[in-house]
Amino acid sequence: MKGIHGETFQAFNRYWGKDEHNVFCFITGSVQRAADAATFIVTDEIGGAEDANFIYVIKDDGTIKKSKKK
Repeated sequence: MKGIHGETFQAFNRYWGKDEHNVFCFITGSVQRAADAATFIVTDEIGGAEDANFIYVIKDDGTIKKSKKK
């Protein structure tokens, strides 16, 4: 995967993975540049995740809904 460091990459579930600097979404097939890899965690097994600034949800159409944390 372009932009992902294979030696530090860890897959969390079928939706998300990350390396030491980048978050990757398996559904979209792309690196999520706005996501903070240092604080990124998976919150459920249906595509939910969050980092220090945002909450991420995988929608039924395969897109990511990103909401600012309050």
